[in-house]
Amino acid sequence: MSQEPQIDNISARVKHIVRYREVVNYGTRFGLIVMTRDGRILEVNHTILEDTGMSLNDLVGKYVVERPWWSYSLETQRQIREVMKRAMRGETVRFDIRVCPRPTFYRDIDATIMPFLDSTSQGEYLIWTGFDVTERKRLEDEKHFLIDAIPTIIWTARPDGYIDYLNKQWSNYTLASIEQSSGDDWSKYVHPDDRQKALATWYGMIRTGEPGENEYRLRNGATGEYRWFLVHTTPIRDAQGNIVGWCGTSADNHDKKMVEVALRVRELQFRTLFDANIIGIGITDIYGRVWEANDTYLQMLGGTREDMNRGEVRWDQLTPPEYLERDEKAIQELLESGTCQPYEKEYQRPDGKRILVVVGIALLDKESGKAICFFVDITARKELEKRKDEFISLASHELKTPITSLKMLIQFLRRRVQKEGDKRTNYALMRMELQVDALKRLIDDLLNVSKIQMGLFSYEDEILDPDKVLHETIEVLQPTLADHVLILHGHLHHALVCDQQRFNQVVTNLVTNAAKYSPEAHEVDIFLSESEQWICIKVCDHGVGIPASQREKIFERFNRGAYGTSEKAFSGLGMGLYITYEIITHYHGSITVESEEGKGSIFTVYLPFAQQT
Repeated sequence: MSQEPQIDNISARVKHIVRYREVVNYGTRFGLIVMTRDGRILEVNHTILEDTGMSLNDLVGKYVVERPWWSYSLETQRQIREVMKRAMRGETVRFDIRVCPRPTFYRDIDATIMPFLDSTSQGEYLIWTGFDVTERKRLEDEKHFLIDAIPTIIWTARPDGYIDYLNKQWSNYTLASIEQSSGDDWSKYVHPDDRQKALATWYGMIRTGEPGENEYRLRNGATGEYRWFLVHTTPIRDAQGNIVGWCGTSADNHDKKMVEVALRVRELQFRTLFDANIIGIGITDIYGRVWEANDTYLQMLGGTREDMNRGEVRWDQLTPPEYLERDEKAIQELLESGTCQPYEKEYQRPDGKRILVVVGIALLDKESGKAICFFVDITARKELEKRKDEFISLASHELKTPITSLKMLIQFLRRRVQKEGDKRTNYALMRMELQVDALKRLIDDLLNVSKIQMGLFSYEDEILDPDKVLHETIEVLQPTLADHVLILHGHLHHALVCDQQRFNQVVTNLVTNAAKYSPEAHEVDIFLSESEQWICIKVCDHGVGIPASQREKIFERFNRGAYGTSEKAFSGLGMGLYITYEIITHYHGSITVESEEGKGSIFTVYLPFAQQT
């Protein structure tokens, strides 16, 4: 039998397959090709003819794989040949393919090739159906282009949870393709410790159909580093409410997670300190309420946890009136800067006992006024200091009487020796008297410090001519500082309201210190000046200077400072500058120090003029 009659016979037999040909041709962009089992074309519909620009006679009898529609790409040719082989074996094959029916005219096709069985159940024909999805594909490409531009991993899944799309950000981060990550394969890039929980959470959402969150670490394909991601998942529903898919975002929240971890660690550390009860710690507000307190702080306040929970423990009600001003000042500083300088205050407990504490505060929330407070009970320490000051005062008083008697005896002996002309003995007595004077000054300083600490340091104010007193003081000091020349520069013209003895102490302490700490120099300069409402006294030496680390502490009690490399060569207990500072601040003045190691120091005192009436 010839080939042509056979084809004609077959063509006649398939006419009934396309009896709705007119509907198929004009109702939709639907391509139809009927082929023999070996792939020769028997029939096509109008859409195929229109897209290719060919007639039916141009196509019938030709092998479909040899048509020029696929010739633009070797990959497309390979794809169509593979599909045809499977169809010839009796498979129904669905696939997406791009065709080029005419030059520069490309169409995206959602295609299916299926066998058509005759009465013997043998595949006699192959039927190609193809839907033109070019426009849909274009819209999807545009959508994916926009999604790829978003700097967050975005993905979609089928209703059963099968991941079917991930945007470019996923590939950029994991270096994995969509094919390598579809289905459940995405979980291969999750940290092993998080994988089971991540999958369980995801499939839990699929079972319930509810949106949700997931959190796990994903491996960076370039560095191997795992970073935390927060995943938001939402079901996509049709008009009837049925889930037709899922959509999700995976955002890098590693830095935030690390901050949260660090905060939890700090919270644990703070809670450990809080519960350790080493010091008193409390959450209070500026209005007086104690919101939370550890046992140590509650013990300081003399309250119970039940009282505190009822709002009945109030620090303001336990503060004696004389300390309320300190609290108000601290609160003002707290609201302005968020913290305040530690300060001392007392609490009077319900049982009447008073305790002295050092308070440090940091603001937590300005709107509510809540703050965290730290308290150190210094009652026992202050009691020891008080006893020490009382001892120093008592010992100084007890020493002062015999020292005075000893000085009087030395002076009596010197007068007798001078009459007898015994110069050697007179010199020895003179040196003894100098040592007694030094001891007397030391005892006086101890007494003064003790009085300051106990609030007993007295002042007898008078209208004072500071210029005159300064000159007289320098004249008295000069013979005792034989290795130095004390040089006064300038004059003062305004009066002071001051205790002359205390003013004399200030000048004496500054000048003798200047001489003591400049053993290699031979001059001490005292500059006098006035400006606005102040007199100014500057005492300058050219000695060892003061290290920068010691300058802020130089006016503290018993602080001698680390003066250069010759610290051991200088005597004294470090009380003179402390007493000087207390006297100057009592008169609302100020004292500052400028210094450079190896070059000397400048102490500057400002005191206000006496107010004229």
